[in-house]
Amino acid sequence: MLLALILAAAPPGTMAAMGTPPSQVANTVHIVLNQDGYYEMGDQVKLRVSSSEDGYLVVFRATTRGKVRVLYPLDPGDDNFVRGGKTWEIIGRSGKEAFRVDDEQGTGVVYAAVSDEPFRFDEFIRGDHWDYRAFEDYHVSDDAEATFGDLMERMAAEGRYQFDLATYTVGTPRDYSSYHDYSGYTAWVAPCFGCAPYYGGSGFSFSIAFGTPR
Repeated sequence: MLLALILAAAPPGTMAAMGTPPSQVANTVHIVLNQDGYYEMGDQVKLRVSSSEDGYLVVFRATTRGKVRVLYPLDPGDDNFVRGGKTWEIIGRSGKEAFRVDDEQGTGVVYAAVSDEPFRFDEFIRGDHWDYRAFEDYHVSDDAEATFGDLMERMAAEGRYQFDLATYTVGTPRDYSSYHDYSGYTAWVAPCFGCAPYYGGSGFSFSIAFGTPR
């Protein structure tokens, strides 16, 4: 299928364009998780991000323990400029999913932001890679939006940005067995040019920040 070919051709750490018409994308950044954001240990997390505007994209994950990890770009020197009016699938180093669930039971967070100016990653780099020691000051607990806002204040100080935040839940097979209908996910990623995108279940928040974040 065409979509499978697109995804297969995308190297690890890149994003595959899903071809959503601009008219179908809201004037915002939007995150979509497969399985309605309910997972068990070892599950593959598929993650799509849409943006109506051109800009520079960064995507973070906060584990159920609150540790911040960068999902995109995989390395700070990678090109993270995206064109607006499209939906993108974030692809990890495996070349398949955005990440594989290795969390304890609890609630994690995915945060995506698009800035009209390049992000400043200098404080968060060691060599050619992310320096996760620099992220230790940004432990995510109850107020994830405020924590990531503080992080954006350092990275996007010169630009206007939009963002979205979504939570995911890690449970036991007994808790979430009803969410493991992978045929449903196949329908979710099937090519659907010209039709409205499917945005999974409810529970996703939407926010926009302009100017200098507080």
